[in-house]
Parts: sequence; structure tokens; C-alpha cells
Amino acid sequence: MVQRKYGALERKVIDIFLSEGEFNFQGKRYKVVKIDKPQKQGGSGEPKTDVYIKGEEIGGNDTIELKLSVKKRDFEFIENKITAVRMKDILGDDWEEIIQNASEKIANSFSNFYLIYPEAKYPTLKNSITLGWKAEITNKERTLSAKMDLTEQEIKDLLYKGINLPPDKRDAIVNGGIIPDSGIAEYIIETELDDIHTTQDVLSQMELIDDAHLGDAYLVFTANNYRTDTAKCDGARSLAVRVNWEVQNGKITPHFMYHDPLAFTGKEAVPSLLKALEELGKFHPEEMVPEEDVSDPSKVYKKKQ
Repeated sequence: MVQRKYGALERKVIDIFLSEGEFNFQGKRYKVVKIDKPQKQGGSGEPKTDVYIKGEEIGGNDTIELKLSVKKRDFEFIENKITAVRMKDILGDDWEEIIQNASEKIANSFSNFYLIYPEAKYPTLKNSITLGWKAEITNKERTLSAKMDLTEQEIKDLLYKGINLPPDKRDAIVNGGIIPDSGIAEYIIETELDDIHTTQDVLSQMELIDDAHLGDAYLVFTANNYRTDTAKCDGARSLAVRVNWEVQNGKITPHFMYHDPLAFTGKEAVPSLLKALEELGKFHPEEMVPEEDVSDPSKVYKKKQ
């Protein structure tokens, strides 16, 4: 069985089952006949199963599939670097409404943030202007986060099992062959490297996702800024909430765009900002006089004296 480079925890689970070669489960003894990390057939994103195990009953005719989602005990991220394609894969056809509703619930929080930085405010650098916010899905609240409108079962089905995954990730590749539904996780194990040494350690700690207490799911937002003095933005990640900059009545003006989430990357949001700066005739925040050049001077960060 050819192994690829996986996360340390996933790799240890695989190594344990390969080393022992057999395992006991629900009163029966099985021989390990397939084990691997399922690989997508194509496209972006990954299957939800981290370790796939197939066993054949020793001295019997039974076969079993164990499809594990492997997590550290303190895990927070359910989905990171989210994109429109991945969200449709995970959440289904209503993904835009789910993302937009979560963002709009904390609209006041977005509107209270500084957007223009003539001076540095850690970790934001001097001469930065906010293009919008990228997002991750986590199981914990953060400074800027919104609870997703999903039921407990929807969180389990969509975010942990992956029941909506398209065929190229649902029917994943295991040991070089395609196995139907191998990418849809059934069990979850939350553990640490030092707490698993045998197959029984793994099997005793895992539980059915349907039976697990997995809590709520949150969209967590982090700003994507454009630095005017270096002409760089914070990567090309998709924006869950975008700031559309325009000049109105001679002042640069932000518009918060909650619709069409993840339709624009940070880089794709830059041209409209540059157009607004050119129309304003001020190309760096340090050149701006907030009361004269910015429609809402409270959006300009200034160090307290």
C-alpha cells in the first residue's frame, strides 16, 4: 500500500492499522484489506474522509468500511480558505444565502471597523485600505464571526460528513481505485498523537458523527487589505464580504457588499479601489485629509495621542 504524506495524526492512524494488520470491531475480528487517505478524482477541495479502512472478517463473510474524520482535540477549523466552488460542494445550492445571511447578521460589526490606515495598527501595515473580508468555517466564535443558520443535523451532514460532495470527491480514490462514497465520513475521532498506539485506541475513541456533540458552526472573518505603497493585497483569497470603493461628492466612500459572496478575490477587488483613488487624486492613505477626502472620517485609523 503506497502511502502519501498526510497530517501527522492521520498518518499515525494509518500506520497503526498497517502495523497490526487486524482489528476487533463490534465483536468480530477483521483483516485490513484497504487503508489510505481518500484522494479526490479532480477539482478543488477534498473528500471529508481522512482515513478509509476496509476490513474482511476473519473466519467469516462480513466486510466493513470505516470512514474516519480525524481531528485534534482542540481543532477549530472545519473549512478554511473557502471558495464559491467549495461552498456549493459542501452546503449545496443554498450556499450563497447561508453565507450572506450569516454576514448580514453582523453588518454593524463590519461598519464599525477602520477601513483606511494612514498609520500602522498591528497587524495592519501603514497605507492599507480594506478590500473586504475572507472567511473560514470554525466551531468556535472569534472577534469577528457569525453563527451559521444550520441545524445540528445539517452541521453534521454538510460540514462533517460531506453528504453534498460531488462525485469526484464523494467517490474518492483509495489505494489507486475509486470506491463509491468513500469520501463521505461516517465516524469522527478527536485525539492526540500520544493517545493512540493501537487499533483499539483508535476504535475506542471514535464515534459516529450522528451521535457526536459537535456544537455550532461559525463564519470567521479576517480582513484582506491593499497596501498602496507596495501595490500588494493580502493574497487572492475569495471575499465573503466585499468593500466597493467609489468617489461620491468628491470623497472616497465605502459600500459594504454582502450579496454575491465569494464572487471576487482580493486581487479582483483592487481595480475598483485604484479607480476611486485616481478619481480622488490621493493614492495613499497618508495623503488623505479625513474630513475633506473621506465620506466617513471615523473609518480612518489614527493613533491616539
